[in-house]
Amino acid sequence: MSLITLERAKRAFAPRAWTDSDNAELAQSVATASELARRFCGAPLGPWETAEIHDVAGARETAVRHRPARALLSAAAEPAPALAIGRDRAGTVRLSTTALVLADDAGGRSLPLAQFPTAMALASAVNAGSDGYTAALAPGAAAAPSDRLHLEGGDLLLGIPARAVRPGRPVPVVAYGAVLAGARLDARSQRVDLGRRVAGPVRLVVEAGHDPLPEPVAEAVAQMAAALWWTARGNPASAEPLPHPAGRALLAPFRQYRI
Repeated sequence: MSLITLERAKRAFAPRAWTDSDNAELAQSVATASELARRFCGAPLGPWETAEIHDVAGARETAVRHRPARALLSAAAEPAPALAIGRDRAGTVRLSTTALVLADDAGGRSLPLAQFPTAMALASAVNAGSDGYTAALAPGAAAAPSDRLHLEGGDLLLGIPARAVRPGRPVPVVAYGAVLAGARLDARSQRVDLGRRVAGPVRLVVEAGHDPLPEPVAEAVAQMAAALWWTARGNPASAEPLPHPAGRALLAPFRQYRI
């Protein structure tokens, strides 16, 4: 998802006439620059829905990782096995808060969770494909809501868990079954009160990121998009990798680190 509009990106250029082809190429440059900014900062920057797993070990509170968190969308506990996703050859399984993606060299396929609301429906969709992916349903998991499924061991900083799958090594997916209806986010402290003490791990789905986007971030993305656009035309402004020093300086205050 692009962090800035085309009109904002064009402010990094001298006045010029833009053709439809120019606009299409600039849109791709903006999307690439947005991803470069996210990766450099280790944060979603713009509004972003993501899942976090917290092993609270009997505590009632926990601090969110993706900041700034703007809203707590759901909280659940008591994970239990739901699916085992395998394949007859190597591939990659990604599970976000909105879709299960079964990737391969040809690109793969995406299964929107809204279309497959239970673990059984999702497993059936996986097994219906011709790409070698299979999904085994765990006992008692048929009715588990698909929006509470989580890829085991795949909690990444940008919130898109991914695991490699190989023959004989299926990827485990768990379902968080107990909804923590009393959980609340304190936006000021960036901590979540779970409403009660929880013995095991909890899954938080949060909306994180800045809205509106801070101007230094917008400027860094615009500068990188311009650099990419000119490079595609054989006129690179610099041989340095992106973000360039000026872009890194603009983005530095928004970097997040995992300790």
